[in-house]
Amino acid sequence: MFVINLSCGNTTGGNMLKDQIVEEKLMGLIIDGHYEVNSKLEPERILAETYECSRPVIHRAIMRLEEKGLVQVRPRKGVMVLDYLIHGKLSLVEHIVAKKKDQISLSMTHNMLTFIRDNLKSVVRLYAHIDRKSYSSDLISGLDFYDYLSDFARGCGNDLYSMLFNEFMEGFINVGQVLVDKEDAKVSLRSIDQLSVDKKIVEALLQVDYFFSLIEKYWIGGLHV
Repeated sequence: MFVINLSCGNTTGGNMLKDQIVEEKLMGLIIDGHYEVNSKLEPERILAETYECSRPVIHRAIMRLEEKGLVQVRPRKGVMVLDYLIHGKLSLVEHIVAKKKDQISLSMTHNMLTFIRDNLKSVVRLYAHIDRKSYSSDLISGLDFYDYLSDFARGCGNDLYSMLFNEFMEGFINVGQVLVDKEDAKVSLRSIDQLSVDKKIVEALLQVDYFFSLIEKYWIGGLHV
């Protein structure tokens, strides 16, 4: 049996509680494939010895893993490891990207941008039925970019849109930050907004396509190129 030191040292998780540290370590092992799908975690008693902590600490960590869709607690049978691609929740996204960032291909990034673009188009189409008399958008920071997209999400009247944008807030802010100093992106963003206000939906949709081509140019293409 091996023992894992739960000391955070000088890492960014220095203020993490022990159960959070155990959760992070087990999550990493599951995502890395150390625990195979349909295998079982060791009993809480064994895990407590391994991580040099109490069983309640292990139990709390396992409960959070279950909330993320990584494991399933089966009374009197143990803790079963799930396929996170099937059962994983949105709260796993940040951890997956952090663990597998070197494996994320350009095509996957392109597909993600396509998904965001198509959803923004859906929101723009809904603006044909929304009375919005003014506009105010300028890309001066990544947060402004997020606020802009979030405003569209709230405007469509579907609460789920807003919550999805909240879930991916950090990603949207990072994308916006890439575009901050790009005048063509600023002009395009303002144009989408103004055309939507004017209910020129076809023109707005074409501008959405152009705007996301700029995102691909400056993000996937890389500012360092």
